[in-house]
Amino acid sequence: MEVLRLALVIAPLAGCYSPELRDCVVPCANNSECAGDQTCAAGLCTSGDSCSTLPGVDSDISPPNEVDAGPADARPASPDAPPADAPPATVTITVTLDGPAGSVKVMGAADCTVSPCTYQLPLGPRTFQAVAGPKPFEKWTTPLCMGQHETCTATLTVNAILTARFH
Repeated sequence: MEVLRLALVIAPLAGCYSPELRDCVVPCANNSECAGDQTCAAGLCTSGDSCSTLPGVDSDISPPNEVDAGPADARPASPDAPPADAPPATVTITVTLDGPAGSVKVMGAADCTVSPCTYQLPLGPRTFQAVAGPKPFEKWTTPLCMGQHETCTATLTVNAILTARFH
């Protein structure tokens, strides 16, 4: 039923859709990512005509992120679930050092010794540890770790700035 619904939505937009071949709805980088009788054109799998004739598809840009609904008898995926081949979700964390010499150990990544340091970290729990230099660690001054001592454990859910103050 999902394939039929997908065909009804896509078919009026383009003459290149075929339920059997799923033309122009499967993103690709090269021919090996398409069905045996298809080629990769304008970043989408097609069996003949280029998909660049679809409204909103430009052969010089990446294809839209469209998902094949799969066979009608397949179990539908959760609407919130990422595609199976999607990379893990990450957030950007910027660590800054405030005050004279000190550093921050970022567990599972390189230490921040010269401010600012920017990291792409997976969502979830992460530990940061302020390491005193000539001056002792005073406090974390940003919400991610505020109120915690030298060792901060935070659950990463959004991009954030983490500042350690040394005095």
